[in-house]
Amino acid sequence: MMNRIALLAAVFLFAAFPAQALTPSSTCVAALKAANVKHRAAMVPDDCWRMGLLSLGISRVAAEGVMGPPDAFRQTGANYRGRKFGLVEALYVYPRNLKSWLRLVPQPLDRFQPVTLHLLYWREKLVGIAVSRDARIDSAPCTAKTGGRMFQRGGADYPFNFHGIGLGAKLDAVTARFGRFAAINSSRDFANYWPVPLSFGGEGEVDEIAFATGMAFVGISGMPQFQVRRDPATCLVTGYSVSVAP
Repeated sequence: MMNRIALLAAVFLFAAFPAQALTPSSTCVAALKAANVKHRAAMVPDDCWRMGLLSLGISRVAAEGVMGPPDAFRQTGANYRGRKFGLVEALYVYPRNLKSWLRLVPQPLDRFQPVTLHLLYWREKLVGIAVSRDARIDSAPCTAKTGGRMFQRGGADYPFNFHGIGLGAKLDAVTARFGRFAAINSSRDFANYWPVPLSFGGEGEVDEIAFATGMAFVGISGMPQFQVRRDPATCLVTGYSVSVAP
């Protein structure tokens, strides 16, 4: 039987795309590759800009119906070609049950590497999606007095991908799938297809994927800031709070 979360997801996605089925991923890949060659984002069908249960253009109500309330958010903005955009950025931490995991099995600080999903809204519509492993982790100094129980979680912290490219993929796999990058920085840890609003971060392998409805909304996502709580005896991480800042 479909559980409540899956049912809600289906309801909200149907509301977002009531008239037609989603474009097949193979068609989206071909369209993205052609758009990247010609530098024309308009060649990509609107519903190809999706990841997991989220697609650009859906309402904030629909997105939060699927995702629930964010773990953190901030009011922000952007200036593009003389126009100002008032934006809201919502942050979700993955795995979604990380706090429960830490209560059951605390982790060493060097293994505390959550994934964050950033959703950017303009006029209550989803205009940007980014998933990243980058974060600032703040912790008070700690000296362990006793050993702690060690446990390694299995599975992917973030299970979704962008048309076959997920976190951990080789950068070579990105170009094989979507074509040659439009630009890559000197440190070779950030590459993009601009003006097609699609970019990838990571040195050798992907640790960030970001895309948007247009160039006005690229590069807006803030830095997640985690303040961790640690057991004073073992120094293992038992919990955290999170915020998002420029």
